[in-house]
Amino acid sequence: MKKLMKVLCVLGLVMLTGCSDAYTNVSDASKPVFTVNGNAVTKGEIYPMLMYYSGVETTLDMVLEHIMDQEVPMTEEEIALAKSDFDEMKSAYGDSFSFIVSYYGYESEEEFYEEVYLKQHQNVLLVSKYVDAKFDVLSVTHKPRKVEIMEFTDKETAEKAYARVFTDKEAFTTVAKELATTTFDGSEMIITASSSLDSTLLGYLTGTTVSKKIEEIVEGSNGKFYVANVVEGDPANFREEACDAIAASDTVSDEATRYFLQQYDFQVSDKSLHNLYKDNYADYLFD
Repeated sequence: MKKLMKVLCVLGLVMLTGCSDAYTNVSDASKPVFTVNGNAVTKGEIYPMLMYYSGVETTLDMVLEHIMDQEVPMTEEEIALAKSDFDEMKSAYGDSFSFIVSYYGYESEEEFYEEVYLKQHQNVLLVSKYVDAKFDVLSVTHKPRKVEIMEFTDKETAEKAYARVFTDKEAFTTVAKELATTTFDGSEMIITASSSLDSTLLGYLTGTTVSKKIEEIVEGSNGKFYVANVVEGDPANFREEACDAIAASDTVSDEATRYFLQQYDFQVSDKSLHNLYKDNYADYLFD
């Protein structure tokens, strides 16, 4: 049903003719689209409903598809990578994957891959292109860091771990496996200012742009204790990984959409649709 609504809305958008006072009209408005129990539903009746419920999402999909095809066309290499990632995801879900596909209204895994997964993969490429272009600014605001973390329920054990990694020079992973809780295994990880870490710990880790140990046991706002190390504090030294971490943020995805819509001079002429954008996506309007 969702797919049918989208198709009908696209048809409605394509059938627009001249407008009065910036309101679009539908050609052959009295022509029936379908009937139910002998009652006809016309183009003129269905178009306002489709515009209201799906107009914003559909126009955005159409515009972004155009932009993605221009900015990040799917090369053979990218298609192969997307297929590999898709197969890996499908394997992870196991037998439940077929249920997920059918739940969202797709008749086959192939259809889901073509209509959903490939477009999502392409959108990731578009966001990544935005992050790469704006890296100098985004790396400052999002503060990606390469870190090592261990978590403890008591300070005494945290102190033992601190001495072993910073005085005795044992590996974080070795000490974490023996002493730490299971939340972190001591291996290197990339974080940003929006990562879901304890707020006190996050402040310590993102508060430096140099590589250094945290000079004290960090007592988190959650009552736990942390031993941590900033392996790399300059995002330029791990740019590709930093870009991936920044691009994973929902806010960055929205920023990227706005950036490319503006670059492509996106305008909404229909007054009804303009009002819907104003209510739901005001940041995407530039007039």
